[in-house]
Amino acid sequence: MASDDILALYHGDRHVGRLHDAQPLRFEYAPAWLEHPEAVSLSPTLPLSQQEHAGDAVLAYFENLLPEDDLRRHLELRHHTTSVFGLLNAIGGDTASGFTLLPPGETPAPPHYRPISWQALAEHLRHGERGPLLSQQGEEARISLAGAQDKLLLMVQADGSPAFPEGLAPSSHILKPDIQGLRGVWASAINETFCMQLAAELGLEVADASYQPETRACLVRRYDRVPDAQGGLRRLHQLDFCQLAGTPSLIKYESDGGPGLARCRGLMQQMGTPAKDLQRLHHAL
Repeated sequence: MASDDILALYHGDRHVGRLHDAQPLRFEYAPAWLEHPEAVSLSPTLPLSQQEHAGDAVLAYFENLLPEDDLRRHLELRHHTTSVFGLLNAIGGDTASGFTLLPPGETPAPPHYRPISWQALAEHLRHGERGPLLSQQGEEARISLAGAQDKLLLMVQADGSPAFPEGLAPSSHILKPDIQGLRGVWASAINETFCMQLAAELGLEVADASYQPETRACLVRRYDRVPDAQGGLRRLHQLDFCQLAGTPSLIKYESDGGPGLARCRGLMQQMGTPAKDLQRLHHAL
């Protein structure tokens, strides 16, 4: 198999394993990761093992890192690929995960951010552009978030100004503009901001959200990024219920055969989730 048929998976600067472009997708953990005292598995369906993983469990984990629906189709056209591996090769850098994917021969580099203005972001959104902004060198940041809604990933600096993550630089916030093109859906950004802030006032633990007036978008602080000792950001490993259940995003809803509430609770119990967090699940619903 050619080296360009492989993506290397990293946790920080540690090599975790390799994803092979094959039918079905194949993943193997790196020997050094298996020996590391703080090593964790990608998901319960991909346990730490010297054995190579293949099939539905690999597809479910990695496919759920990608956007869905119209946004995925846009990315497929933009990058001339329709496969999960091809899309991850194009945009699988800063994902909703503690891990990052790199093409062969590349290793994690120090994070770099390009300062921009809220006005420039507003102009970008006003023109209806989809996907990440281009860097000054004409290269796109390799960033991906699951879901069907358009999003921009940003670093909000100490003075409140935005910067655009380049390469594998982690983002601190998600900017979510109004959903477009859905009948009966309007002002979704301010509505989401209101609902998130109301939930916080009611004592529910939710991500910090505010309304960004220049872009007219909901600005959400990422809960899966925390400060590190060097003044940067550290990625936290997280899994959604589809990844826990080994379910692809095409059937993520209970009506389509995806995990329901009882199944979600069972998955959390299998992961050793504390009782207080199980109670949070019920209170949130």
